[in-house]
Order: sequence, then C-alpha cells, then structure tokens
Amino acid sequence: MTIDGFHNAARILDLFKEGLSLNGISNENFNSHLEMLNYSFKTTNYVSKILSTLRNMMGRLKPEVIHMLLNYNPKLLCTSLHKSNPRVDNQIFLGAKAYYLKKLYSYKFPVPPGFVLTTEWFRDREAFIQFPEMYQAILGMIKDKLVELEKITKKKFGDPNNPLLLAVRSGTVIPMPGAMDSILNIGMNDEIAESLSKIPEYGWAAWDSYRRLLQNWGMAHGIERDEFDRLILKFKKIYGVEEKREFSRNQMKTIAFSYKNLLHDYSVKLEEDPFQQLIQAIIFVFQSWYNARAQIFRKKLQIAEEWGTAVIVQEMILGNINTESGTGVFFTKIPFAKSSEVTLYGDFTRCSQGEDIVSGLVYPLPVSEFQTQKFPQFKGDSLEKQFPEIYQELLRLAEELIYNRGYDHQEIEFTFKSKHKKDLYILQTRPYG
Repeated sequence: MTIDGFHNAARILDLFKEGLSLNGISNENFNSHLEMLNYSFKTTNYVSKILSTLRNMMGRLKPEVIHMLLNYNPKLLCTSLHKSNPRVDNQIFLGAKAYYLKKLYSYKFPVPPGFVLTTEWFRDREAFIQFPEMYQAILGMIKDKLVELEKITKKKFGDPNNPLLLAVRSGTVIPMPGAMDSILNIGMNDEIAESLSKIPEYGWAAWDSYRRLLQNWGMAHGIERDEFDRLILKFKKIYGVEEKREFSRNQMKTIAFSYKNLLHDYSVKLEEDPFQQLIQAIIFVFQSWYNARAQIFRKKLQIAEEWGTAVIVQEMILGNINTESGTGVFFTKIPFAKSSEVTLYGDFTRCSQGEDIVSGLVYPLPVSEFQTQKFPQFKGDSLEKQFPEIYQELLRLAEELIYNRGYDHQEIEFTFKSKHKKDLYILQTRPYG
C-alpha cells in the first residue's frame, strides 16, 4: 500500500465511523477502528480488503510509526529556498540557518540556490525505515528538487560536462556552531573530477574539491582528521611547498587519489553514483545530531533530542578556484567596541572553501583595514584592500540588514568566486553573540 493509499484507507474508516454514528451506533465501546469495522455486517468487499491490509500493517509496524503515517504530510518535509512556504517557513521546521537564508533570499541577497529537508523528516525517520513506500516517495521529492535546482543553475547533477556540485549542511533550531557535520562537493567522482579539471581555471580547484570530498567522506566514516593531515604534510615535503595552493594541478590530483587510497585502507568506499552519494550525505548529516559534540552542545543548552535537525542542500560555491576567490566570516560590529555602528570585523582566506575559516583550518587574513591598523601582527593585506568590490558589497548588505531590516548585529559567512561582487555569495547569518 502506498502512502496515499494508507491515507485514503484511514479517511474511509473515518467516514465509516461517521456513517455508523448517523445511524445511532456509537463507537464508545470499540477499542479501534478495526473492531468497529468488524462489528458492522454491512462491510463492503473494498473495505474488507482495507481491513485486511491494515491488520497486516498493524502487526508489523510500531504504533508510533502508524501514528506518523496517519499524520504524514509531504508538504512539511521539503521546501525550496527560493519559494515561500508558509506552512514550514519558521525555525522549528527549517532550523535557524535555513530560516534566515530564506529571509535573505527574499531580500534579494546573493544566497546559493537550494532546498531544505525539514526537521519533520527527522521526526518521521522511524516511519521511513519501516515503510519503504514512504522512503521511495521522499527520494522522488529530492529528485524533483534537483530538477528545480538544475534549471536555476543551468547545470546538471552528475553530468561530467557541466556538473552541479552540492553542499549538504545541517540546520538546527538553535544554532550549534561546529557541533554538526557538513559534507561538501557532493556529486563528484573520478570521471567528474577529471572532466571538471579540464575546464579553464578549474584544473586545480577540481582536484582540490575532490580531495576535500574524500576527506569529508572518510571522516564521516570514522577516519581521524590527523590521517589526512599526515598525508598532505608528506606531500608538502615531497614537493617542497608550504601552502596547499602552491601544489600544481597534477600534484593535487595525486594527493586526491592518495586520499582515496587511504579510504580503501580503512575499507571505506566513496559512493560513485552522484544521487546515491547525495542520499548518503543527507543521512550522514542527520546522524550527526547524535555525535559527541552535538550531544554535549544539546546538554549545555538543554535542547531536547526530539527537536532534531533540518538538512540544507545548496549549490556548492567554489571559493578555491584561484587566488582571486576565497571565503570568510565577519561580525557587523567591532566586538570589543560599545558603538553599534555597522563595521566589518572578521577573517577571510583566499583559495579556500566555506568550512576552512570557521573550522580554523587555515591562517586567516583580516577583513577590514581597521583590523590591520589595530593589530599590526596580522600578516597580509585585508579583504578591504585586496578585494574592494567584495568588501563594499558586504558592507552594503550588512547595512541593509541592520539599518533597513532592523536586525540585531550579525555574524555572516561568505564565499566569492572572483574579485567581482556578482560572484559573492552569503552562506549563513546568525545573531552576533
């Protein structure tokens, strides 16, 4: 029986109960719809078949799963970032990250397009496990959302010639920075990495992105970060470089396959099929709700386990294309100043991806010239000096949020693919402090 069939059967039983009531027959002494149905000698063959099906289902499904199925509403499970959906457009269903991203999208801010699997999916997870038809319906929803995303981006997921890469991130109701997992560069395999590397300017970025995916995948399967760090340090010594962006295209390709060999040594296999890779990444992110960091965070903030997490799937924005691309995070005010004036204060790095700065994996540069003057120990020029167009656009967006939209001061993550403001994207915003 399909989910729709299950709902139709439940509706028929409700109508049948109403019919009995109209005939003066009360169901007060019935323990269930099924007993009431058995009572009636007027049961039709069709309803008898429903009865038999439901009896079988009730014998193999837990009561809470049946409750989930009866209350199942597919419109609560998935929503696009670029479309309004009043039923789920709140922090409870979307989580804080996606809720504010949808807000920014509605303000015409440059947010990577994508969709959200809501916390309702998390709450219905037992039903998915026990009711395969429901799981298949969810896969269909995800495929439909991918088609939407392909139309927006003019790229195709899994197509080696024009690949759409995805970022899969968590979205908890109350922000839990650093507690949950993300899987980036989803949609890559050997063939797609090779094809992407042949596109002008993407040679190095393709293999660096594939290397990152392999590391993400391995760590999601329990391989320690130190194992990957040891490998890249070894290659830095072999090739005589200090920073990974100094590796050549072919050297980065070699490193990527050394990561893949490391996964093999631990009996971990990267899923090569892009769609199955995406599904596994979504499951990884949902499961990270139970990792040790998240449990400590929840306990400290007294967050109920039942709240769960949403999962955000967006177009992957590559900040690691070359030295004119990058990523960063900033506050919209100076942290140690009493003034509430909008001033950008934060860190950024060139030729990196969105997780690098927030996870402390790279040596950062200052966002503003104020930081350079205030802290002479900063090595390297600021974003304001190196990429004035990006800086001025970030300042404009910050002023729009604080002065025009009435937001409290924010902490904002961003990525840019070039020095031009048209290639700037906002990855996240959350209240400062």
